[in-house]
Amino acid sequence: MTRNSERFIFPFEVHEPQRVLAECKSTSTEENFLFAKEILVQQGISAQEPVVYVTNAFHCYRGGVYAAMAGFTTAHALPAGIPLRSVLTCYLREAAAVIYYWLFKSSRTGFMQPLVGLLSLNKKFFYK
Repeated sequence: MTRNSERFIFPFEVHEPQRVLAECKSTSTEENFLFAKEILVQQGISAQEPVVYVTNAFHCYRGGVYAAMAGFTTAHALPAGIPLRSVLTCYLREAAAVIYYWLFKSSRTGFMQPLVGLLSLNKKFFYK
């Protein structure tokens, strides 16, 4: 879970807050799951145990794909909301990202790889 996701999940009751872990250094979804796996291993949690990841509804498919690539065997998405003004732009961007994934199978390869970190800058606008 990233800091952006926390704003949308924490208004709800969290029964075991110590089990909510945040990964904050990734620049892509692929990195997010790889780094999250490291955090879980440090906590003594195996990638074979069920996990829930928080992401936006438009991002659940690709999140699940990258979770499986990172070795998570049972990962479930918990969709978070986004501001209405961001819906169209985010869905269009995600459609392009899914096509990119189908072509290159990784955010670490292909012609867009150098731009992956820059694309996260749009979060400053879309998640206000």
